[in-house]
Amino acid sequence: MVAQKHCCSLPDAIFQALDTGPIFLLMLDLEYKITHLNSSFSDRTGFTLKDLSDNPFSCLTSVNAPEPIEPLWKDLEQGRAWSGEGQLRKCNSELYWAQVSISPVADGEKSACCYLVVIQDVTSQKEAGIALREKQSALEVSHQALQELFEKITRAKREWEQIIDCVDDLLVYVDPDQKIIRSNSAFAAFVGQSVKELIGKPVDLLFDQFGVGFEYRDRDCCHLYHDASQRWFAFKTYPLILANELRGKVVVVQDISEIKHANQALEEANAQLKQSQSTILQQEKMASVGQLAAGVAHEINNPMGFITSNLSSLQKYTGKLTDYLDQVGDLVGGHEALQTEIKALKKKAKLDFLLEDIKDLLAESMEGAERVKQIVQGLKSFSRVDQAEEKPEDLNACLETTIRMVWNEIKYRASLDKDYADLPLVKCNAQQLNQVFVNLLVNAAQAIKEGGEGKIQVRTRAQNDAVFIDVQDNGCGIPEENQSRIFEPFFSTKEVGKGTGLGMSIAYDIVKSHGGEISLDSTPGEGTTFTVAIPIRQ
Repeated sequence: MVAQKHCCSLPDAIFQALDTGPIFLLMLDLEYKITHLNSSFSDRTGFTLKDLSDNPFSCLTSVNAPEPIEPLWKDLEQGRAWSGEGQLRKCNSELYWAQVSISPVADGEKSACCYLVVIQDVTSQKEAGIALREKQSALEVSHQALQELFEKITRAKREWEQIIDCVDDLLVYVDPDQKIIRSNSAFAAFVGQSVKELIGKPVDLLFDQFGVGFEYRDRDCCHLYHDASQRWFAFKTYPLILANELRGKVVVVQDISEIKHANQALEEANAQLKQSQSTILQQEKMASVGQLAAGVAHEINNPMGFITSNLSSLQKYTGKLTDYLDQVGDLVGGHEALQTEIKALKKKAKLDFLLEDIKDLLAESMEGAERVKQIVQGLKSFSRVDQAEEKPEDLNACLETTIRMVWNEIKYRASLDKDYADLPLVKCNAQQLNQVFVNLLVNAAQAIKEGGEGKIQVRTRAQNDAVFIDVQDNGCGIPEENQSRIFEPFFSTKEVGKGTGLGMSIAYDIVKSHGGEISLDSTPGEGTTFTVAIPIRQ
């Protein structure tokens, strides 16, 4: 121990006991000068008693000490001990943190004779505390940064959820096992559950319960019709791959009902446009045919007028000539020679045969002229170019006119049986209905093979404020799969090049425009019956 003899024996005993311990001991006189120190202090700080002898304790303190020690001497002078923490310096000017306690040592008269300084080096604890505080501060900064980042993520999550909740399409995020991880509000409303209730549920089961059985796992996109809501939905799936691993799928369900309805309306409008174009084209063709028929009828009617008139006059003249010859024969009856000569001349000229044959020829010619006249009247009636408006008509007469027009199509294939009932007049467009009857009769004739025992029957009847016209044939019939399409535009059961597929669709439109109905009853191999119903409108 490094020590000096002192008037007080107490410090020597203390120093001897704590000379080499971890505690630094110093003794100060009443002027606060260092008089004693232990070996631990010398070993750790490098100071010897010689270095510090007669130096005040303040020579050990650091100017960077947070609390100067000098002002505390007043407490010591008043007999109060002092303790504190601060930085002290070593012999090499290195600073260290120390826990310092200074206590007055009293003599026998209980007055201070010296001061005992106890110093404990707490540098490691202080540095550890500083490091801990720095680490804690860094952790607090990191925690604050993490908290701010978490708040940003939470805010971004809320914003994203609000964004997907604003989407009308149904959005579902499922794991590889098809269980729901997240969905938007639209999907929750779609299945009638809350978003929280949906988490973890199999999405397939929810679709099945709602009535949409869609195995979307094997398909990227499809359209399905939902009967309960009468809506169309488009299902799309998008795989979610992170780090080359399938983490799940996003299912997007879009309501495409409006698009479907718009497309359907567009298709219907397009079909109606095509049908209207076809109808207009056919009507224009029929109008042209009608005008041609009217022109032909007019041109034929003029010569047939004087032909009929001449034949009638010739028939009268032949009668008078016969009467004359008979009277001449009577006058020469008393002159046998003359009568014999006249008979010879008549026989040589075959006058009796000629007179009889002239009668037959004139009768046949008159009948043919009448038939031509009827055909001309039929052409004029069929054309009706100047009478296209609706007016009361006799449908039996319209049928007769049409039959005469298409008789050439019928007579080589089938016999025609007509069963007409007494019908009231019906307000209609006769030209258009004639077109309907033409299509029905021609189709009936074409359904019968040539050379067969074909039969076509036309029946009319009045029933329930409507007139019904049946056109029945015993032809090949119409296959069942084609019967529902027989009135579609451009659909035909005839061979390519033998039908436009417009006849029955035009007939359907004409009947519908008259407020009527047209239907069919057909058995393949046995025949077909078309029934036209036209309401009676006076």
